Amino acid sequence: MVTSIWTTQQPSIRLQWGTRAYDPADTVSALRETLDVLALCGRPFAGPWKLSDPASRDADGARIDLLDDDTVRRVLGRGVARNHDGEPFPKDGYGATLVSGLVDGVGVSVGLHVGATVNRYVVNELTVTQRAVVPDATADLRDSFGRHQVEVLQRLVDIWSPDLAQVTLRDASRSQRRFKTLVGLTNYFRGDRGSFFSAIELPAVAKIRVSDEGTWLNIDVGHDDLVTTVAGIVATADVVEDAGGLVVGAPTDGTTDARPEGR
Repeated sequence: MVTSIWTTQQPSIRLQWGTRAYDPADTVSALRETLDVLALCGRPFAGPWKLSDPASRDADGARIDLLDDDTVRRVLGRGVARNHDGEPFPKDGYGATLVSGLVDGVGVSVGLHVGATVNRYVVNELTVTQRAVVPDATADLRDSFGRHQVEVLQRLVDIWSPDLAQVTLRDASRSQRRFKTLVGLTNYFRGDRGSFFSAIELPAVAKIRVSDEGTWLNIDVGHDDLVTTVAGIVATADVVEDAGGLVVGAPTDGTTDARPEGR
């Protein structure tokens, strides 16, 4: 019996990038595009999505599709980072959380942190995470998220222009806790990393593709078997780690990335 990785491995999406100026209008546009892309996977990734307001006691938030752009910008603005005195500290960026409706006790949350400009490191991110609200709840996503995850990640890379983008699986990530470079099922690294990968002997399941924007590393075991898939990811991660790992971060000259959020 084949156990679906999309049911049991809590697959997550994460995109990360370095310092970048915060543009409220572009961020709202990119966020709405992101939710449209996730809708390719059907429910619960299709929403409806509720945007939590840091200034509100309503933990459920308001449906973002019912909010105009000005309102969403104000909510994002209230998610500004704060220093130890509670005063706003915009250089540490702005955070937002959205949650989807539930399907068979399983939902999805989107976390967004944008506009951090205080250092050279990867400090901004978008995460998409499954959440089981009902104990032991499962949802077989092989025909939804499983089938569309590569296309979804590619389109999110186009929207956010990250330094790193991945679809990760729980057990594979746990096996890489001390690794310099986390490897997931589908991976994007900004820039041409072809020379790095051509110099090492990757497992046969690891497929490399270099595009104009960056380098894609996909783990393809040919089927949906949980144990084999996780083993293929970890074997690839071991080789990358032994080679010293990949440095993923902001420009090496230390300058702030001038691109606005979401472009």
